[in-house]
Amino acid sequence: MDGISGLSAIFPRLTSIDRIAAATETWDALAGESIILAGTDVDAVFFIIDGELEVTIDTADGSRTVGRVPTGGMVGEASLLAPGPATATVSAVTDATLIRLSRDAFAHLCASDPAAASALLGEIVSTLGARLDAANTQLEELVGPDGLRPIPGADDRLVGIHATLQGGAS
Repeated sequence: MDGISGLSAIFPRLTSIDRIAAATETWDALAGESIILAGTDVDAVFFIIDGELEVTIDTADGSRTVGRVPTGGMVGEASLLAPGPATATVSAVTDATLIRLSRDAFAHLCASDPAAASALLGEIVSTLGARLDAANTQLEELVGPDGLRPIPGADDRLVGIHATLQGGAS
C-alpha cells in the first residue's frame, strides 16, 4: 500500500492526503524489529498501515509489555509536539508497513501547506485527547475521595494507564 492509500485509510476525513503523503516515507519493519527505543530521542510519528506493534516499558522487574497498537494506529506522535526521549520501546509484533513523518518534514509541511499540516495535527491531537480521556477514566478508578488508596493490583492498573497514554490497548 502506498503512502496516499495508507494515510487515506487511517484518516478518511483528511482532504489533503496527497500533500501529507509527499512529506512521508514508507518503512517496512520485520517482526521483532524495534521502531522506537525507550530513552532515545524520537524524531518522527509512525502511522501503522499494516501489521501490529507492541509497546513495552522498563520496570524494576524488567521489560513489561503494556499494550499493542494495531493497523490504523500511530506511535511517536507526541514527538512532533514535544521532542524528547521515548518513554517506551515500540517493536513490530508482525511484519509491518509504516509511514514515517519526521519532525523536519512536518515543519516543512507547516511552512509549505499550513492547511494540510493543521488538518493532520488536528487528527493527531484528537488521538492524543482520546488517549488522555481513557487514561483519566482508568486513573479515576484508582483514586478515592481521599486520594490514592492501596488497591490490590494497582501496579498492574497503573501500567495499563501508561499503555493507554502510549497508544496501546492493555
